[in-house]
Amino acid sequence: MWWYLLDVILFQTCFLGLYLLFKKETFYAQNRAYLLITAVLSFIIPLLDFSFLAINFGSEDSTSPAVMQLQSYFMVGEEVNLTASGANAEPQTTSWSLDATLKLIYLVGISFFAFKFSIGYWKLKQMTKKACFESYIHTVKYYKLEASENAFTFWNSIFIGDKIPETQRAKVMAHELEHARSKHALDLFFTEFLRMLCWISPAHHWLKRELVLVHELQADAVAAKDLNKRDYAQSLLNQSFGTKNFEFSHSFFNHSQLKQRLMML
Repeated sequence: MWWYLLDVILFQTCFLGLYLLFKKETFYAQNRAYLLITAVLSFIIPLLDFSFLAINFGSEDSTSPAVMQLQSYFMVGEEVNLTASGANAEPQTTSWSLDATLKLIYLVGISFFAFKFSIGYWKLKQMTKKACFESYIHTVKYYKLEASENAFTFWNSIFIGDKIPETQRAKVMAHELEHARSKHALDLFFTEFLRMLCWISPAHHWLKRELVLVHELQADAVAAKDLNKRDYAQSLLNQSFGTKNFEFSHSFFNHSQLKQRLMML
């Protein structure tokens, strides 16, 4: 199990390292596809059979190479120490104790991130329940947040604070509509699931940040297409820094990515 997890982390790191070579290109849809596809491939490639690349000298072992690969990953540490007579068979208690401890730590980490995910999702749902439905914009629901300066997208709904100036509202709405139309929320939940499974992996936390940035750049490109780019950039600079960023939604006022978004505009 641990070797498989290590392979997944290494492949994901390599894919992200390659991504750095072209991340500054403006092919945002292709960049998004690359990040999602490679996230899946990092789990699949370690299980693939590459024995066809080697010379086969023949073997009496009829076990499938794929099965042997799985066994090598997930059955490490389960060997039994047998004597020559087989009479005094004793399990390797030290190996089992270490493996059990590591598994316990791993499960505690997953439980922590699952709990954090649930709390964040519940808080966001509580906020959306207080919003007032305004209208449908094509197939997207538009809600108004009372006494708020926040603007974010949650699934197929956009939420715009009523304290956002009218001069910026159209720009903010165009940006958030692109998030909803492109189904960016599915990507967020997918990467959150991966981060929960691979919480010990810096690469999967890095993957989440890169994917969110691609989402923002993609939405900026569409929103600024029919607007003056200078005015759109100014609306980003004039944002209120009292706004909040939500874990499972796309916020127009994302402070950590502001410089990169302005540069790409």
